[in-house]
Amino acid sequence: MLGAAMAVLGLATLALDPNWANAVDSTGRYAVRGIGQTSCSQFLRTLPSSPTMAQGVANWLAGYLSAMNRYERDTYDIAAWHDDLYLLELVRRTCARRPSLDVAAAAAEVGRSLQPSRVDAFSPMQSIAGSNGQSVRLYTVVIRRIQTALAGQSLYTGPVDGAVSARLLDAIGQFQRAHGLPVTGLPDQQTLFQLFNGAPADPAVPGDAESR
Repeated sequence: MLGAAMAVLGLATLALDPNWANAVDSTGRYAVRGIGQTSCSQFLRTLPSSPTMAQGVANWLAGYLSAMNRYERDTYDIAAWHDDLYLLELVRRTCARRPSLDVAAAAAEVGRSLQPSRVDAFSPMQSIAGSNGQSVRLYTVVIRRIQTALAGQSLYTGPVDGAVSARLLDAIGQFQRAHGLPVTGLPDQQTLFQLFNGAPADPAVPGDAESR
């Protein structure tokens, strides 16, 4: 846990440096601190039986992505709708595909993959409650994206205004039913992955309630 905390502190400190973009040596290399140094192969071996590994990498990744938010141009949040467990799963998948990397390099690859869908400017967060007692929190701009995507499939006929409504939740439920997802009426992680990526999320990907 200390390693994860050191990584977060180190990344946050570098993010405050106006020379962050050039914070590498002449060959483009830089030192990685904390659990980010862990090889992907070790991470994959340890993860199934080690909650400490999972939490440590999740904490380190949160610091890494927070630093990306600070130094990347036109970026308020690089992870527009992905929760911490989903992001950890993306690192796991990257490591499984490229076991020669270390966790830091896998995190960098994940960060790059998230850039096209990032939130580029401040957007208020909204809490969306479901009938099952669960809730999710999303940026208003992401809710507008959901409305647009559902309207494109003729499931939503309301305004694209970023407002949560019964009409929107009903459209989400229709989308979930059509794609064999649990019908919660909530824009949970599996639903958003299917909606925005056109493919079902891995059942191993946890996701939804109060992730932010």
